[in-house]
Amino acid sequence: MSVKGLPAPSAGAKQIALMCSAIVSDVAALLNVPGTNTFHQFISALIDRRCNRSQTILLEALQSGEVDILSDAQAEFAIPVAFRFFQAARDGEAAHNLRIMADIIAGRIKANKLDPTDFLRIARQLEGLSISDLAALVAVYEVDDLFRTRIEGEGDWREKKLVSRIIPHFFKDKVELGASLALLAGRGLIVPDHQTTLDAALQAYLCTPSLDEIVSLAKNQLERSSTSDVG
Repeated sequence: MSVKGLPAPSAGAKQIALMCSAIVSDVAALLNVPGTNTFHQFISALIDRRCNRSQTILLEALQSGEVDILSDAQAEFAIPVAFRFFQAARDGEAAHNLRIMADIIAGRIKANKLDPTDFLRIARQLEGLSISDLAALVAVYEVDDLFRTRIEGEGDWREKKLVSRIIPHFFKDKVELGASLALLAGRGLIVPDHQTTLDAALQAYLCTPSLDEIVSLAKNQLERSSTSDVG
């Protein structure tokens, strides 16, 4: 099958598209609402739209990553992670998070890093994050990276750098920013830095290992969001 907006698939891409379609059908069926009234039709149409959109997102990521034919080991990885991806889409996950997940799936397949538990952990960490949350994550990452090269002016310098990046564009004040940072910490994406004090409303944070990939992809989504706002 071909997906609207994508070029006609090769034989290998057809294999992937058919696999995605089969998983989408199974995922959608798990939330089947009995009945034939208007409400049932609305729910079914909503799920179909979400799944079709996410299928396009995933196939575009695989195509961009030059993922064509799957080996047996790659298929064994792809099936559970695609199932989790489409579950998130069915349940209303934001497109920016779906794009990050899709790029991670494509990257893992391309690099033959075929540990599904790693992706499932990342999916849980990303679930429900807003564009503002992603902006906070990127800001912590960038400030933490800059801070590693400094010796003096720790707390005050870090606070100013962090705040200047995202207030007021993404958050109206430090309280809102602090709540987002606490959420990110709860997901295990950043950890509190108890050795550095900012102020009463803002805790200092450090990045967890292996955050480079997520931050890089989050930056792409922030740029995409910024372009959409301008348009």
